[in-house]
Amino acid sequence: MRYTKVKKRYAKALFDLAEELKIIENIHDDMQFLIQVCKQVPEFNILMRSPIIKSDKKINILSAIMPASTHLVTKKFIEIVTRKNRELFLDAMSLEFIELYKEYHKIQTVYLTTAQDLSEDLRTLIKSTISTEIDSEIELIENLDSELIGGFVIKVKDKIFDSSFKGKIDKLKKEFSENIYKKGF
Repeated sequence: MRYTKVKKRYAKALFDLAEELKIIENIHDDMQFLIQVCKQVPEFNILMRSPIIKSDKKINILSAIMPASTHLVTKKFIEIVTRKNRELFLDAMSLEFIELYKEYHKIQTVYLTTAQDLSEDLRTLIKSTISTEIDSEIELIENLDSELIGGFVIKVKDKIFDSSFKGKIDKLKKEFSENIYKKGF
C-alpha cells in the first residue's frame, strides 16, 4: 500500500470514529501532541522506523510518552497501527488527521510572509479581510523575509498573491530581459 493511501485511510478512519463518538477535540489534542514529539525528538522517528524493535516494545514506549490525558481511542489507535507495522506513518497520519479537523471546522491555513513584523491591528485586518474573502476561519502562519524589501506575500492552498517589492522588481527584470527589438525593420 502506498504511503499516501495509508495515511489517508487510517486518519480518515480515526476521524470518522472520533466524529461518531463526539471526541474530535480530544483526539485532535492527542494528534497535536504526536506531531510535536515527531518534530522535536528526531530519535523518536528513528525508533518508529526501526525494524529491529518489536511492536510490543514500541507500544510500551508510545504509552510511556503519551500524557495521562490521552484518550483511550487514541491509545487503541496507536496500538492497532503499531501491530499492523504502520507506526512509521504515525506522524503522517497525525498530520492528515489535523487536515481533516481543519476541513471539518472550516479552518484555512494562510501563510503570510513580510519584510518586518506586523502590528496587531494590521494582523487583525489582514485576517479579517482574508477570512471574509475565502469564507473560512484563518490560521495565520507568519514568516519574515528581509529580501522582500517591503510588501507581503500571501499563500492560501495553491494560490500565491505576491505584493512585495522583490516580486515587482523580479517581474520588471523579466519584462526587460525580453528583447522586443526585431531585426528587419
